[in-house]
Amino acid sequence: MVHELQNGQIILGGGGHARVVRDTLRALGWLARVRGVVALSMSEAERVALGLPYLGADAVLESWAGTGIELINAVGSVGATIRRRELYERCRGMGFGFATLIHPSAWLAGDVEPGAGSQLMAKALVQSGVAVGENVLINSGAIVEHDCRLGAHVHVASGAVLCGGVCVGEGAHVGAGAVVRQGIGIGAGAVIGAGAVVVRNVRDGAVVMGCPAGERVR
Repeated sequence: MVHELQNGQIILGGGGHARVVRDTLRALGWLARVRGVVALSMSEAERVALGLPYLGADAVLESWAGTGIELINAVGSVGATIRRRELYERCRGMGFGFATLIHPSAWLAGDVEPGAGSQLMAKALVQSGVAVGENVLINSGAIVEHDCRLGAHVHVASGAVLCGGVCVGEGAHVGAGAVVRQGIGIGAGAVIGAGAVVVRNVRDGAVVMGCPAGERVR
């Protein structure tokens, strides 16, 4: 099997984001490269819905380290991005490379170079001067305006809007439909709740929500 999988791609994760990734690969004409899916577990219904071979849990990846296989991170996040980040970093440590995905309907300014393993999903828009770190996920319909900075492992969820000059720290999550005012700083590991309107800086690790967004007391 190791020989058969050389120079193909493996999707990591078997849930909802994996199906979005699969359809992005189909739109790019890359689906024939995919050899299968690695996930902690998959129900029969999930396997049928994804329609790709299930190769096993994460441990099977050791068999393909150094074979030329490229990975695609299809682990999503709702709030904390830690699982997506840990999987990426562990696989990088094993020597795997990660594919960068840009859906054909996404718009990316010509001066933007997405980091390794980053993903721009359908209808995402990234304007001039934006810095996109590795393993960043800019989900469907999200807007990242000029001169924003997205640290590694950031997730900008569907329909979120980052106005110009926003700086998002490593591993932060910006929830679906959230709006972040221009020039705001969002700390590393922070979570912006869905639909929040952020008008002041957010500290590292904070959870904020509402309009205007305030920090949740834990």
